[in-house]
Amino acid sequence: VDEAMNPDNLSTVFARLYELRMQGRRDGMSELMDSIIDEYELDHEQLPFWAAQVMGAAWITAGELERGIEILEQTFDLSQPMISTLGGGAFGISVLNTLVWAYQATGQDDKADETLAYVLDQIESWQAAGASGSPSARARYATALVLSRRVDEGLTELEQAIDIGYRDYYFTWHDLPWAGLREDRRFLDLMERIKTDVDVMVERIREVEA
Repeated sequence: VDEAMNPDNLSTVFARLYELRMQGRRDGMSELMDSIIDEYELDHEQLPFWAAQVMGAAWITAGELERGIEILEQTFDLSQPMISTLGGGAFGISVLNTLVWAYQATGQDDKADETLAYVLDQIESWQAAGASGSPSARARYATALVLSRRVDEGLTELEQAIDIGYRDYYFTWHDLPWAGLREDRRFLDLMERIKTDVDVMVERIREVEA
C-alpha cells in the first residue's frame, strides 16, 4: 500500500464508508471508493484481507456487484473453518452474507448455495461450542436464515438478538438481504422497537450532557 494510504488513513476511509452505508447513500460510497482508488492507485490485492473484505462488501452495497464479488472471492477459503474471534465472527459472516446476496442477485445460485451452507455450518458449529451468543452474531445468523428463505426463523432470531441488546438499526435497515422485508409488518415492528430504544438512549445522553 502507498505510504499515504497507511492504516490510519484506511481507518478514516472505512469509517466514512460505514457512515455512508448507515445513511443508505450508495452513490456516495461508489464515489468515495473511486476517488481513493484514483488518488492512491489502490489495488485490493495490496490491502490487508479485512480491508479488502470491507471494500468488496462496499462495492456490492454500492451496486457494483461483479466488482465486489471478484474481490470477496479472493478473501475467503470455504474449505477452511472461520475463526469466531478477531478477523472472523460477526464481521466475516456479515461480509459473506453480502456475498451470498450478490450471488443470488446475479443468478449465481450454485455459488450462493455453497457459500450460504458454509455460513450456516460455521454459525451452527459456534453455537454448539457456545461461542456465538453476542447480539451482533445472532443478528448475522438471522440474516443468513433470511437469505436461505427461512424468513420466519430469521425474524425470530432477529427478535432474540434484539432481546439481548442488538440495536444496530441503520445497519439492518439498509442491509441488502433485508430489503425484501421492508413491507413485512413483523420486520417493521422489530425495526421500530430498535429505533425507539435508540431514540430514547440518545435523548438520555442529551439530558445528561446538557
